[in-house]
Amino acid sequence: MTRLRVLMLEDQPADAELVIAELCRGGYDPEVRRVEDRASFESAIDEPWDLVLADFSLPAYDAVSALREMNRRQLDVPFIIISGVIGEDVAVAAVREGAADYLLKDRLGRLGAAVDQAIERKTGRDQSARIERDLRESQERFRRVFEDGALGMAIVSEEYSFVAVNDSLSAMLGYSKQEMASLGVRDVTHPDDLEAGADLSTRLFAGELGSYRAEKRYLTKDGEVIWVNLSVSLVRGEAGQQPYSVAVMEDITERKQAEQDMQFLALHDGLTGLPNRTLFTDRLQQAVRTASRDGGEFGLLVMDMDRFKFVNDSLGHHSGDLLLQQTAERLRAVLRQSDTVARLGGDEFGVLPFGVLDVQGSIHAAEKILGVRDLPYTLGGATVDVGLSIGIAQYPEHGRDAETLMRRADVAMYVAKRTRSGYAVYSAEHDEHSAGRLA
Repeated sequence: MTRLRVLMLEDQPADAELVIAELCRGGYDPEVRRVEDRASFESAIDEPWDLVLADFSLPAYDAVSALREMNRRQLDVPFIIISGVIGEDVAVAAVREGAADYLLKDRLGRLGAAVDQAIERKTGRDQSARIERDLRESQERFRRVFEDGALGMAIVSEEYSFVAVNDSLSAMLGYSKQEMASLGVRDVTHPDDLEAGADLSTRLFAGELGSYRAEKRYLTKDGEVIWVNLSVSLVRGEAGQQPYSVAVMEDITERKQAEQDMQFLALHDGLTGLPNRTLFTDRLQQAVRTASRDGGEFGLLVMDMDRFKFVNDSLGHHSGDLLLQQTAERLRAVLRQSDTVARLGGDEFGVLPFGVLDVQGSIHAAEKILGVRDLPYTLGGATVDVGLSIGIAQYPEHGRDAETLMRRADVAMYVAKRTRSGYAVYSAEHDEHSAGRLA
C-alpha cells in the first residue's frame, strides 16, 4: 500500500468515507484530513499534501474557488473534483483552472486510476522542473566560471572560430574581445601545432572523442610564443543546433621554460653550453643503432688539449675556463650544425660527424679541427699556443657498441698525443688492453 497524504474538502462525512474506501481499493493507504469551509481549507493547504480531493459545491465554498486559491499560492498539488452533479462546461472550466480530473460520486470506481495518473503527471512535472532548475543553475555557474575564471576559456564553433572568449583568454593572447571575435583558432596557433590540433578537433566534432587534453603553443598579438595546457570538451545542443566545443586554457609558459632549462642543464655543459657526456653518449648509441640497421659506418673523434694543465697552473682557473670556452666556439665554427660536438669533461671533447663517413671522411674532419690549433688564444692579455690531439675510432671496424668505440678512440688519442701527430686512427697494436696484447 502506498502512503498518501490527502486534504479533503467535503462537508458530508459519509461521502468522505466512501472516497477513503475507494482509495484503499486503489492500493493506497490514505492519511486524510477533512475540512468543510474556506477558512479551514486555506489554513491547511500550505502543509505538504500528496493530493487534494474537493466536492464541487459546498454551502459556503466551492472547488473552483479552492483551486484558484492554490494557484494564487503557486501550490502544485494534484487536485481532483468529486461531485454529485456537475455539468460538462463547468468540468471543462475546472480542468482549465488546473484540476487534474473530475469524478461523479456515484462513479467512484475510477478514482484509483485517476489518482495514479494525477500523481504520475505531478512526478513528471517535478522532474521537469528539477531538470529545468538544475539547467538554469548549471548555466549560471558556467556563466560565472566563464566570465570570471582565472583560466582562459573559449567557446569554439565546428569551423574553429571563436564564438565567445573570456577576459582571461583575451589578456593571455593580447587581443581585445572584439578582435578575438574576428579570429579563428588557427590564427593564434603556432604553425608547428596546426596539424595535430586540427586532427584532434576533427575527431572531436566527428564524435570519435568526447574530450581531449593537450599541451600546445599559441601566438600572442605581439608574436610571442606561449605554452598552454588545453582541455577541450564537445557540447551538443538541442535538436537543430550546431555542436560547439568549450576550451579551457592554462598558461604554462613559465613551467615549460623551467622544464626546458632543467633539461638543458641536465644534458649540457654549464661552462661551454655544449652537450655533455650523457647527451653525447645517447647520440653515439643512436648512431650505432642506425648504422647497425642500415649497414653503414661512421667515425667517432675524441680529443683533448695539449698543455691545458700548464695554462691552468700558470694563469689560473679563470684563464683555463676561457680557454675551454674559446675552444668550444672554434669547434662549433669549424664543424657543421648537424655534427655533434660535446665537452666530455675536463679538457676532453668529443665529435660525432653527421652522416655516413668512412675512415678518410673521419680523417678529413680531424684535419679541419686541427686547423684551429694554429690560431693562438688570447687569455686575459696573454697569448698562448695550445695544441689538440685527436683519436679516431670507426664503427663497425673498431667496435660495435658505444662503450667500446669511446675506449678505442681514447686509445688513439693518447697515441696521437704521444707521437705529436695531431691525430691517430685506432689500431689494436697500440692498445695495451686489446685481447691480443693481453694474450
